[in-house]
Amino acid sequence: MTRAPRDSEHAESEQHESAAAAKHHRHGERPHDREPIAPVGNRLAGRAVRGELPNRKPQRKAPRDSANDRADTRGERHAERHEQRACSNNESETDEPGESPRRHDQKKAHERRTRRDTGDNESTAAPQSDSIRHDATGNDCATLNRHASDVIRRLVGDVAPHRSWVLVAVCCLVAARLGSEVVSRQWWFGAVSTRLDAAVAPPIWWMLAAVCVVLVLMPHRTRHARVILALFIVVACHAGAQWHRLATPQTGEYSGIAYARSDARNRDGALSMIVEVQGENFRLVVRGPARGDLVRVMMGDVLLIDANRRAFDSRSLRFSAGRHVQGDLREVTVHATAPSRALWHRAANRVHRTVDHGSRTMSRDDASLVRGLVLGDESRQPPRMTEAFRAAGLGHLLAVSGQNVAILLAALTPALRRLSRWPRLAAALGIVASFALVTRLESSVVRAGVMAGIVQVAYAIGRDVAPLRALCLTVTAMVVMDPLAVWSIGFVLSVAATAGLVVITPLLGSGIVAATASAQIAVAPFVVLWFHSMPVVALATNVLAVPVGSAVMMVAPPLLLAAAFLPDALAACCVAPVAAAVRFLWWVAEWGLRLSLPAWVNLAAWALVAVVIVVAVVRSAHHPRARL
Repeated sequence: MTRAPRDSEHAESEQHESAAAAKHHRHGERPHDREPIAPVGNRLAGRAVRGELPNRKPQRKAPRDSANDRADTRGERHAERHEQRACSNNESETDEPGESPRRHDQKKAHERRTRRDTGDNESTAAPQSDSIRHDATGNDCATLNRHASDVIRRLVGDVAPHRSWVLVAVCCLVAARLGSEVVSRQWWFGAVSTRLDAAVAPPIWWMLAAVCVVLVLMPHRTRHARVILALFIVVACHAGAQWHRLATPQTGEYSGIAYARSDARNRDGALSMIVEVQGENFRLVVRGPARGDLVRVMMGDVLLIDANRRAFDSRSLRFSAGRHVQGDLREVTVHATAPSRALWHRAANRVHRTVDHGSRTMSRDDASLVRGLVLGDESRQPPRMTEAFRAAGLGHLLAVSGQNVAILLAALTPALRRLSRWPRLAAALGIVASFALVTRLESSVVRAGVMAGIVQVAYAIGRDVAPLRALCLTVTAMVVMDPLAVWSIGFVLSVAATAGLVVITPLLGSGIVAATASAQIAVAPFVVLWFHSMPVVALATNVLAVPVGSAVMMVAPPLLLAAAFLPDALAACCVAPVAAAVRFLWWVAEWGLRLSLPAWVNLAAWALVAVVIVVAVVRSAHHPRARL
């Protein structure tokens, strides 16, 4: 009973101390700015707070500045923060008692939105009509500028975390193109490239470029400009050496073995294919009765030939550099052919033959279109079909691209999820590599395969890689390994379309219209430069054809595989949905061809589309729901 008064005094003192601490905290004071509070046991025992230590040594006080100097220093360092804190403290004193912090924040946010929305209307309430018009115009311009700033901020904000990766990829692309361009025009750098080609092997270039890339991507590194310059020089020299090697093949008569590096294509009465002769690629063209021996030749097969090798001129070499074709063969005599000994080539050729046998009940044109959608083989398509698809902006459906790889992995994802981590990674990489071999290692498929492999490896090791970073790493790796890839139209269009889908699509929305517009915007400069036309009707035809084409790419392979082992009657029923889908695609392409606009009308239509897209992007920056 004797301790009751002391306990009550202790509780009362603790209450006063808590209130004082809350007050100091509200006014921004720190704990070390106040006199230390003695422990409860010391106060109850009557001991001094700042007495002597048990070893009789005096207690040392911590050095600190005066309160005024300290406040001035903090105010100079964090003036805006102290002002906001003071405003919030003043506002908190006027809040209703018992209001929760969450409710308080919601209330303040609502008041700020109300003031922002009504501020323009109040500011324009002038008695004169001229001042009203002037204020409204000024506010509209300010709103438009604010929205445009938001769009730029969002776009830069999406790319900013990956700026080092984007810089490396762009540096490699520009250096490879510039280095090979300089050598192709036989400037003074050509003599240097000749010596570099003879003195430096490609693996050395790869190691030098890899070291530069690693140094650029290292965090907390200050001298990026010098490393970027070194990477530019290395890639440019490597590209120049590769172009010099491409432009100086062995010429003259040749008798011996050649290896097919593409399937035989019969077009305009001539049969053409790419063959490898002593490590160099040449185009072989045969006319007349001699075509019969080469009709069934496929990639990887062996030929015994007599021919005369001739190098391409500079103009022809610029068109064939992307496929590393250095010249053509004249006066060709084919003595014998034999299937490939490599198991992967034989397996890929077997898939091609199975698709051909499965589509035997379809018409010739439908079967050729199915081969283009599934395998990327457009050699059997009639000229009218190729013209219609290109005029309608659907030429990307006739050649395999990253879309095929994405659809393939999406279709096999449920089965891959049943596997553990490393078997799933091995299976995914094997599927992508097999598809690349089946599609004859097209540059766009190789780009998509490498990008998919990077994403799969990152997922297996527990890392989440951003699509833009994966694209930059893919471009860097491919250009460092093969600088002449920048001369491939398929590679450039694939990279541009993927960049548009990754960067521009989030600004427009998530629908198929937004994706189509983003890809078209990204590839527009290259399409206009190379093909001198870009039909505006492609925006409508892609919306109609891409979903159907994606369904054909996913459904046709298993149906054709089943039809290959069924009788003709059952095979016709099995592939009937595929035949109907490809006929719809051809109808859309014909419709797009017939609606082709004159050049000036097409240009005006694209200008109108550009205005609509800009308005949509600006609106989406302020109203996220208002997107395409």
